[in-house]
Amino acid sequence: MKKIITICILAMGLSFSLIAQNSLNTTLIGHWGGYGSCYAVTQGGNYAYMGSGCTLLVLDKTIPSTPQKIGELSLPDVINDIKISGNYAYIADNETGLRIINISNPTNLQETGFYDTPGDALGVTVSGNYAYVADKYAGLRIIDISNPASPQEVGFYNTPGIASSVSISGNYAYIADGNFYGLRIVDISNPSCPQEIGAYGMSSWAQGVSVSRNYVYVADDDAGLRIIDVSNPASPQEVGFYATPERALCVTVSGNYAYVADENAGMLIIQNDLLVGIDNPVSNQGNGYVQNYPNPFTSNTTLTFNMENKAQVNLSFYDCLGNKVTELLNKELPAGEYQIPFDGSGLKNGMYYYTLTYGNITKTGKMVKAE
Repeated sequence: MKKIITICILAMGLSFSLIAQNSLNTTLIGHWGGYGSCYAVTQGGNYAYMGSGCTLLVLDKTIPSTPQKIGELSLPDVINDIKISGNYAYIADNETGLRIINISNPTNLQETGFYDTPGDALGVTVSGNYAYVADKYAGLRIIDISNPASPQEVGFYNTPGIASSVSISGNYAYIADGNFYGLRIVDISNPSCPQEIGAYGMSSWAQGVSVSRNYVYVADDDAGLRIIDVSNPASPQEVGFYATPERALCVTVSGNYAYVADENAGMLIIQNDLLVGIDNPVSNQGNGYVQNYPNPFTSNTTLTFNMENKAQVNLSFYDCLGNKVTELLNKELPAGEYQIPFDGSGLKNGMYYYTLTYGNITKTGKMVKAE
């Protein structure tokens, strides 16, 4: 049995509650300033690769406290994204498209080949013999890189919005498509003829995307992090979200954790509880608790709460997007413990929330429907 989203947050930069504080539960280990705005970074082995304006930098991070620049290469335009595969770095280089850099000797970087995509290369990922470029208004471009010296476009799909980022899993490309077009899911099993098979609209401007297992994580600008279940790619469903304090611009995933670049708030680490089991029995938690059991549930569950004083009580039930599903209770009750049965057989699987309000106190709990 699984649940959806409990938040573990580490902030780099501003603390949300103590603005004067520089950090919370984090330590700055090292720093290298670069030559201009940094829009891209990745790492592999002992090296970090950084896009600093139009310059690709290679930093030796063997001693993290004192990273050392050991190589650099100037490129024609701003570096928006970097991916490493084998001896090559694949660069989304804005108006000049895909650049392929030989990094086998990090002290002597050499451009091996390039492909000038028709749009502005904002994101790139690599899988097998293909590079997939999120090419702004020109959508998804699929480039054959089996010969890095002579990359060739073999297919494309024009998304309806602004292709900002792309992630690959199996036969599918997941594209963050800005301008309010959300997540686009494209079948790439035939690279010469990619076909969209599913989509999920976002409330803001999809900026970044990462896929892990059956979940796609979308950095949705001022709507924060959204988690989409793509176990059926033709019918994606949102199953979790976290409203980040700033603008979610980029996301990467490792295991149960999503690492979100959240503009001025720095990096947030957010746990996806769909991948973490729970035990949630009702226990004696003192006055003013609210709980449901069983949790997760298949069709029926019971909400239990208590109050120490007589009060007007409201118990309401919401979906994971904050829409009220039903009002379970709205009446004055004497002090005591109460059990309210709930029939959820008509609900879709996923996370739901309930709020108990009495007097000036509000308690919130969450439950998971999982069949």
